[in-house]
Amino acid sequence: IYKNFARNMDHDLPQQPGSSSSSGSSESSNGQRRIVKMFNVSEAQVLLDSIPTDYGTCTDEEPDSDPDDPDFTPLPNPLPSQTRIDRLTVAAEAEDCGTAGDDEENCRPSGVHKWKKRTLDKRVQDFSKNEGPVEELFSGCHSPGQYFNTFFDNSIVDDLIFQTILYITQQERRVSTVTRQDILGFIGINIIMGYHVLPSYTHYWCEDPDVSVPFISSVLTQNRFSQILSNVHVNDNKNLDKNDKLSKIRPLIAKANSQFAKLYDVRRVQSVDESMVLFKGRSSIKQYCPMKPIKRGYKLWGKNGKENQKWNGFGLGESVVCEMVENLFGGGHEVYFDNFFNSVPLMDFLKEKKVSACGTIRSNRKGLPLLMKEKDLKKGEFDFRTAEDLAFFGWKDNRVVYVLSNFHGTDKCSVLRTQKDGSRMEVSCPMAIKDYNCNMGGVDKADMLCSLYGMDQKSRKWWHRLFFGIIDRMLVNSYVVHNKLEDKAIPLLLFRRDTKQTYLCLQTSDSLLEECIGQSLMKREADVKFVHKTKLSHLTATFKNAAACKVYLCYNANKQCFLTFHEVNNA
Repeated sequence: IYKNFARNMDHDLPQQPGSSSSSGSSESSNGQRRIVKMFNVSEAQVLLDSIPTDYGTCTDEEPDSDPDDPDFTPLPNPLPSQTRIDRLTVAAEAEDCGTAGDDEENCRPSGVHKWKKRTLDKRVQDFSKNEGPVEELFSGCHSPGQYFNTFFDNSIVDDLIFQTILYITQQERRVSTVTRQDILGFIGINIIMGYHVLPSYTHYWCEDPDVSVPFISSVLTQNRFSQILSNVHVNDNKNLDKNDKLSKIRPLIAKANSQFAKLYDVRRVQSVDESMVLFKGRSSIKQYCPMKPIKRGYKLWGKNGKENQKWNGFGLGESVVCEMVENLFGGGHEVYFDNFFNSVPLMDFLKEKKVSACGTIRSNRKGLPLLMKEKDLKKGEFDFRTAEDLAFFGWKDNRVVYVLSNFHGTDKCSVLRTQKDGSRMEVSCPMAIKDYNCNMGGVDKADMLCSLYGMDQKSRKWWHRLFFGIIDRMLVNSYVVHNKLEDKAIPLLLFRRDTKQTYLCLQTSDSLLEECIGQSLMKREADVKFVHKTKLSHLTATFKNAAACKVYLCYNANKQCFLTFHEVNNA
């Protein structure tokens, strides 16, 4: 085939090197030399493009067939050049999009551009959506506890109570039933433990005056706190999704994401980053990130735990960005992310979806041009290349920082940098890097606020860290909303203390409980009206203080009155 290509291109056959290399020759049975030639992708593409449209007709005096050459392979019937190009294009698109029949809307672009060193102006998209907290949903909130209750609402508390009692009855444990007051006191005590730290939670109930906290012991006893900690549950163990590694805590994750989206309209400028939750035990989803402050634990970035094939051809980091900004498509938002997520095809895709994006990028990413070497740049100098709407920068600070943007121009500005002697020096840099530094710290700040007085509750159960981590993030979000809507901002410690006080007041006062939390744990519609008598062979469950649930119900292999009685009729 290569011999025919050479004839049609009017090229001389190359000299034949050793057969051990990728291009060589070997002796055929009749003593003639057989050509062995291997091409890479780029060489094959150049070779195919150089074939004339009438390659079926020989361009020299040699005949089309060579009967004396046993290795001669005739070319197939010629195809029009346009048909060949179309087929090559379709093949390239199919390779990018994955299997046939996938959603072409979410297909990964090829990322192929012609880069040039030319100036480019910044392009800002129109933005007319609301930003910040949804004020009408916080109209009745005045204290920190009320703001937190808006996020951690009645439905979450009800589910915790129901699933905890269900778990106790399933395990047939002789533990008194868990009430709303127990759960509220449990949450309030864990908030206290976040800012009043002792070596072990048992010390809070110790009688020694140097470590004891009488206020906590007046709320719950140590045994009761330990019982709730051992039995608290979010999901039914008998209905877990085996394909979802976060199935035990999935209802709380889904509810938290729903609350965050409902109560707060995202700002124009967004940032995407990883967040770590500390965990040192054994778990298949635990990760090790040596460059993070929390090196071992669970990595959170808001993506669903199940495998998602929606974003065809995208890698892990690219898919995370697409998943998180999907609700921002067409809104004119600006999104910033670091080099773990960034790539040229991702920038093209977000540009098609009318999302402005900017982020640092690794210089060896596919599709990027070559810039000046680091040794040729002085501090404050930068090199750039542009292609269509993309701008790629390499700026020398202490080392070269690479940034790719789909809406920034090539204009530059000045920033202050601290020298070794402590003085501040003004250096020039691209505007894209200055905007990135100004808008990229949101996730890191949220992590900082969570770590200050977080619920650092140790447990052997792998999902407890995520459970308390989600509650911490609800506290931080409610703190941010409080400071935005109230006239006077307060410190985070004071906010947590006030929230704790509200929860413990609710725990001890039935009248205040009904006023502030509501009466959501009232009568659930039941399909059956019978009640089994309590015997030693029956493990019973009851809501002590509920108005319509003062009944004893059994739950075992033969009798499941508890589930039947407490089913909520959604009709």
